[in-house]
Amino acid sequence: MNDFLVVNIQDLIQQLGDENVLFLLNNFSAPKNKEIEKFIHERALDFVHRKLAVTYIVLDTNGDCAAYFTLANKALEFPAATMSQSTRKRIERYSKFNEESGSYIVPAFLLAQFGKNNSYNGEQILSGNTLMDFVFEVVSNIQYMIGGGILYLECEDNKFLLDFYQNSHNGFHLFGERKSDSGTQYKLLYKFI
Repeated sequence: MNDFLVVNIQDLIQQLGDENVLFLLNNFSAPKNKEIEKFIHERALDFVHRKLAVTYIVLDTNGDCAAYFTLANKALEFPAATMSQSTRKRIERYSKFNEESGSYIVPAFLLAQFGKNNSYNGEQILSGNTLMDFVFEVVSNIQYMIGGGILYLECEDNKFLLDFYQNSHNGFHLFGERKSDSGTQYKLLYKFI
């Protein structure tokens, strides 16, 4: 992990300006997931300027972009009927129960974007688990400053992705699903941090 540096995009903007940061980000390629690519090219700067989400760029020792992830703070709704008693007790530490919906409303950290750069050809190798460790490190620092206890994400209903997020290293648990307006099926996963 020492071969990479995780940089808040706001720091890059302050040092380099929007145009130079956009130039750096436009070299990011994710042909298997165009949503990841489109976000970093077209929306990351706008989201940070509007204070909707913050993107973290993973740079190698040469300053090349190897990956990125985006974090946001968002309310999450856990349906109580689908939870075990032990999970319910842990959720209650961070949440408020909504009698009307029968759900726990929890402030949570959203891992909104997560992806490696396919055009990165540096000498350092960045595994998906190492990238997730960077996410955990940043979230732990935020948690130390403001509190909170849950990290969640949405991913396409894809066995490879679900296995990756639920592996013993990353430790996410499935808690729901949703369908996008375009009909894409997403699985919802969470992790206590």
